[in-house]
Amino acid sequence: MKQKNLILIAVAVVCGAVAAVLVATQLNAKGASAAKVEELVDIPVAARDIPIGTRIPAKDVEKYFIIKKFPKEAVPPQYVADTQDLVDKRTMRPIRMGETLNPADISATGFIAPPDGHVLFTAPITLERGASGFALPGTRVMVIATKKSQKKNIDIVFPLFLDVLVLAVDTFPSAPPANPQGGGGQPAQGGGATAAGFQTMSMVSFAVTPEDSILLNMAADGCTLRIALPDQDEKKKDPVVEMYKAMRPTNQEIRRIFADDWSHEKKPTEEEHTPKLEMAKVKVPAEKIEEGAEITDEVLEKKFRLVDFPKAYLADGAAYEDKDLIGKFAVADLAAGMIAPKDHLAKIRKAKVNPVVSTGEFAASKASVPESDVAFPKGETDTLPVPTKKEYTYVKIVTPHGTVVHKYEVTAKGNVYVGVVTPGLNDD
Repeated sequence: MKQKNLILIAVAVVCGAVAAVLVATQLNAKGASAAKVEELVDIPVAARDIPIGTRIPAKDVEKYFIIKKFPKEAVPPQYVADTQDLVDKRTMRPIRMGETLNPADISATGFIAPPDGHVLFTAPITLERGASGFALPGTRVMVIATKKSQKKNIDIVFPLFLDVLVLAVDTFPSAPPANPQGGGGQPAQGGGATAAGFQTMSMVSFAVTPEDSILLNMAADGCTLRIALPDQDEKKKDPVVEMYKAMRPTNQEIRRIFADDWSHEKKPTEEEHTPKLEMAKVKVPAEKIEEGAEITDEVLEKKFRLVDFPKAYLADGAAYEDKDLIGKFAVADLAAGMIAPKDHLAKIRKAKVNPVVSTGEFAASKASVPESDVAFPKGETDTLPVPTKKEYTYVKIVTPHGTVVHKYEVTAKGNVYVGVVTPGLNDD
């Protein structure tokens, strides 16, 4: 029994030792936790998104900031430790919800210094026209203007600024809309609205030169402005800027667009509407030249005049130069003011043949034969050959469409068809 009791006593001692160790461990853990609690630091953080330039009045400090405990090792190198340091200060950059503030993020004046030679100028630009809110302060952007011309009834779109610095963006969270399904003001299940609301933009401030500030003021009053956000890497941005530069009007042209002034545009004259034709000097009869007349140097000087005529409309068969006219005979009347056709001129005079009456087996009726002109062969001499008399017969055919007269030459071998003569020539 004594041995058994000794064993039990030994077990009890061991269990007690283990319990003591456990208790000591727990006490040490509680002590460490207490030490950690003592190392937490209270720091103000933004309770909501705060736009740049927002003034923090004393009564609204708790609306904009809450106190959050940070482990000492996680405390930022520089931070605003007391909310009283924020009273009546303005934010110098957009502050996101949950962010701590660096003392440089606030200013008593709230003044944003533009680069040398520039001024801060603000224009109304909404979120959907402001690169969806991605054009943040410090980015360089292009500004595209759209102007409605009342006189031309068109929209004129052009780059207004090519590489302008954004200094400030007035963004703020707006409350979510009421239930789009009409459910008593509560958001519908699955809807996009959340308690955080929606980001809204209304104004953008740029760093512009004094001259550009005038253009921006004119554009803000009568144009729609949009922001084009390029890659901010200089090597990637510069080629894009050059492409916009090629499309940008001059400042003078932009002012005229804003004023809807198009008086500088040259109106096309009637001469500009009419294509310019190359003109040629041609000789035309100043008065009627009778058939049979010879065109001598004297006739050419007294009865012809020099006029301008479109060169493209001169036909190959037109006689308008001295070489085409001098020494020729008119084989038909030459009308005044009209270019003489070459086939109305010949090197020999045309002779007239006495009319011959012929009856033949093909004649449909007796017909008086009109004077028939015989063109003699062309030659280099003015000696006239003796004309040979020819006999002709005519056949008149009456059809529902009119009368047609056919001409035949009477030869020893029979009648040879010549052609159709003027209809009605042999009508009785």
